[in-house]
Amino acid sequence: MAYSRTTTWVPITRDMRELLYAHGGAAITRLESFGMDDRRESAFAVLLAGAAPLVGMTMLGWEAGATIAVLLANLLIGLTDDLVRIGLSMERRQETLHERVQDEFVWPVARAMSLGRKTVYAKFLPSESDIETGLAQSPTWLAAGLAYLIGGFTAFMLTGSGSPMGAGDLLFLGSLPNLGLSLATSVLHGVNRHPHWRQAGSVRLQTVATTSYATAIIAAAVFFVMTAPSFKASSGTVLAWCACLATLLHGGWRVWRLPLLRDSARWLKRSMHRMGK
Repeated sequence: MAYSRTTTWVPITRDMRELLYAHGGAAITRLESFGMDDRRESAFAVLLAGAAPLVGMTMLGWEAGATIAVLLANLLIGLTDDLVRIGLSMERRQETLHERVQDEFVWPVARAMSLGRKTVYAKFLPSESDIETGLAQSPTWLAAGLAYLIGGFTAFMLTGSGSPMGAGDLLFLGSLPNLGLSLATSVLHGVNRHPHWRQAGSVRLQTVATTSYATAIIAAAVFFVMTAPSFKASSGTVLAWCACLATLLHGGWRVWRLPLLRDSARWLKRSMHRMGK
């Protein structure tokens, strides 16, 4: 089973259905054990990243520069949390990579079939050989590097006295909620000795590219707007609003996808039961 990476949509073949049922049971177990909870944590962190600076600007009178700097710092904290979870799971590296690729095949195909579609979006869909080798198609590390480079540089520009929108000197205060969330979830998992918490790396490998691209796009948009010759400091508040709302929309989109994933799992479980899998 192979298909061209230049093809956007491919037919769902018999081989793909067999592969879905072969790995579907393990994917459902992962989702119910830790996958749904971990995706929810990651989505909530994105929402918090946008909400905290927005509250600071609207209720506490933060300057636009501080607001955007805090927003980018929060997104990078979430990305770092993703990478830490991935690192902690690397003691079982091959299993983690295979679980990640299996999920990236199972859930898009299951979603398409649950909706009665005959095709599936294939731009990043793993092939059978990818699943066997644990080779993912999404550029995880390149995306993370871009996020740190662009997001970090833009945040740095906003924290100095030369910032065009006021010095972002509230960076630590505004980032406390996201730091607290990351530390609290890590402590809870460790104290409760959650039997699956170290497996979260397989989920974060799936979400880290999405977080990275969102961070890089928002940071790049802020950078190009504020360095444009026509930009005025008085427009900073509008820019901060747009950046925060874009982050909230991204977080909302990720929350919206959670029940869709749960529905796909229910459909797959019923379908596998009917097939005697």
